[in-house]
Amino acid sequence: NLRLAETWCGRPLPADFIHRVRSLFWQRIRDDLPLIPGIEAVLAGLVLPLATATNAQRCELDFKLDKTGLGRYFRHTVCVDDVARPKPAPDLYLLAAERLGVDPLCCAVVEDSPAGIQAGVAAGMTVFGFCRDMDPARQRALGAHCCFDDMGDLLRLLND
Repeated sequence: NLRLAETWCGRPLPADFIHRVRSLFWQRIRDDLPLIPGIEAVLAGLVLPLATATNAQRCELDFKLDKTGLGRYFRHTVCVDDVARPKPAPDLYLLAAERLGVDPLCCAVVEDSPAGIQAGVAAGMTVFGFCRDMDPARQRALGAHCCFDDMGDLLRLLND
């Protein structure tokens, strides 16, 4: 991403760029980390074992799950530190399925990013595209089984 940003800018980024971005990021999530409306009700309503799989580093994932209180819903957490290749490679999702003891073909993935959708599809899983901040047509083109923009709809979609 940094090389891409440099290409777009037409020049190298400042030497302290990544440090400044990381500092601002951590300040932001320490001060305000809002939950997606309805997410806790969905997680509480699911009876199957859950894992989270993210391109975030372990320290970020653990911080977010602790701060939001959502960590209690996940039997396993998988992050970029646990695999050789991040999303869009399927490694994160395949490791999550392995840790859950579930065949990847029996797994559902909820994703909101292009790389995540591609990773779920590559893992052979059924991908549900959360399209609140992304074009649903793009999500479907990437392989999402269906798209939704209200987290409250997810339980019904999974049951269907």
